[in-house]
Amino acid sequence: MDFIDLILNYCALMLWVVWRSLGFARIQPSIASHSLMAGLRAAPAQAGGRRWGYLFALAVLLTLRGLFYHSVGPAAQWTPTMEFGPVGVAFRTDYLWLAFFYSAVSFGKFLGIFYLWIVLFSAVNESAPDYDPTLDWVRSHLGILGRLPRGMKFLAPGIVGGLAWAGLGWAFISLGMAPPVERGPDFVKECLMMAGCAYLPLKIPALIVLVCHTVNSYIYLGRHDWLDFIDATARNMLVSLRWLRVGKADLAPLAAIALIVFAERQAQFRVDDFFAVSPAESRSAESDPGTGGF
Repeated sequence: MDFIDLILNYCALMLWVVWRSLGFARIQPSIASHSLMAGLRAAPAQAGGRRWGYLFALAVLLTLRGLFYHSVGPAAQWTPTMEFGPVGVAFRTDYLWLAFFYSAVSFGKFLGIFYLWIVLFSAVNESAPDYDPTLDWVRSHLGILGRLPRGMKFLAPGIVGGLAWAGLGWAFISLGMAPPVERGPDFVKECLMMAGCAYLPLKIPALIVLVCHTVNSYIYLGRHDWLDFIDATARNMLVSLRWLRVGKADLAPLAAIALIVFAERQAQFRVDDFFAVSPAESRSAESDPGTGGF
């Protein structure tokens, strides 16, 4: 069931991406005509209002998914759990409204991580030329956020993550899905900690970029727009570590990978200490009948 949930989130994300891509009214003449990005950018001229069908399909998918979870989840003894940093929130699918709620929140988190990744790519490649097709696609998807200064782009994940948890945390507490917070300042501290946790998913795209860049440095993988974008992104990420290049051996990517893994582990330890509960403990907690909860 967890695998099915992941696949459906990917399908929902693809519908969202196509809907957004068909809405790009501006066509860059510098984008190569054979590029996938060019096809997505040029489509509005022929697509017209057809793009809204993808948004409608997304809404239908999320609705049907909720119904499916409500029908199959209890029989399969499946209780989906969503993790927010070290906090795990369980949703009881034997209640229809909770199944719908989980379907919406699960996709919302998945979509948020997608935008978190492309914000990273946009911020790191702030000085890249506008004619890069992949970066132009990234900037178009970010919209107004893509036009923010680099410093604000790096701060945006924390700000959005903290505010998102303020809303979700209040909703979980109100619905009995999370234990109440006794004092307001404690909830504010919790939101600030969740703002920091919003940066943890950045480890995955950063490691993917660095590993692909390292492999491409020693094995020729051909010329591709996406590979050129990855190499340019990696070089921008490694600016402060250029001194680690010794002759033909470039140790900067390996050092950056080690630093990312170490920093993520240390941040995770600090967050676990703050909440004084491990992810395993939060996942195993139960709630009262009719709630989703801890």
